[in-house]
Amino acid sequence: MTLHTCPRCQQVISEERSSQTPMVCNHCGFTSTRTNDKVNRQVESQFLKISIGFSILIAASFVQVANWDSHFLGVIPLQIKSLTGSMNPSDYEKMGEICLERKKYDCVERSYQHTASQSLETRKRYADFLIKRDKIRPAAEQYRQYFVNGGVDLEATYNYAKVLAQLGQFEESTELFQQVIDAKPDTVQITVLHHYVRALIHANQLQKAKALIEEVRGKSVQANSFMAEEMAEIAERS
Repeated sequence: MTLHTCPRCQQVISEERSSQTPMVCNHCGFTSTRTNDKVNRQVESQFLKISIGFSILIAASFVQVANWDSHFLGVIPLQIKSLTGSMNPSDYEKMGEICLERKKYDCVERSYQHTASQSLETRKRYADFLIKRDKIRPAAEQYRQYFVNGGVDLEATYNYAKVLAQLGQFEESTELFQQVIDAKPDTVQITVLHHYVRALIHANQLQKAKALIEEVRGKSVQANSFMAEEMAEIAERS
């Protein structure tokens, strides 16, 4: 049989008294009921659970504020929608803006991915962002879809050409570089020309690369040493 200790005098209550209700201490006369004891234990247990839950809530709130700063309240509905799979394009746009401000780039990428098909501009934005994250092959696919669906942006053409060159698709990249050059015939696009010549060399179009360098050099005395290393490489391989 379980022995009970009197909460007042700390003496062990006799076996006979322990089996009675109410239980009366045979030493000091303190009276207690098992019902009260059970209720007290339940109250203590409930209080402990509430305290733990409240502590977790406070900790989660601190984490939320630390992660999202002034957006910590506004982002909660978006997080709930994300968990339930009910996000719409407008929600992804808002989440992308918040994540970009908070420099959460994985989140930005996911948001841009979900909105890429909404328009040519959002497709280009997604491709541009992938380049910034050095995700070359996925970026190439997004640019491909951009142009297949009618995109004509010159910057996108230039970026796509560079991406293809990085992937070793030099023939296609040189065609795109030529389009960029032709779009501004009165402007010497030095950076574009550098990429274009390198792609031509890799594509083994050495004479075309040489002619392009000589054309630029012929426009100014100061350009006599333009792409000297590339010209030497062409001479060595010719």
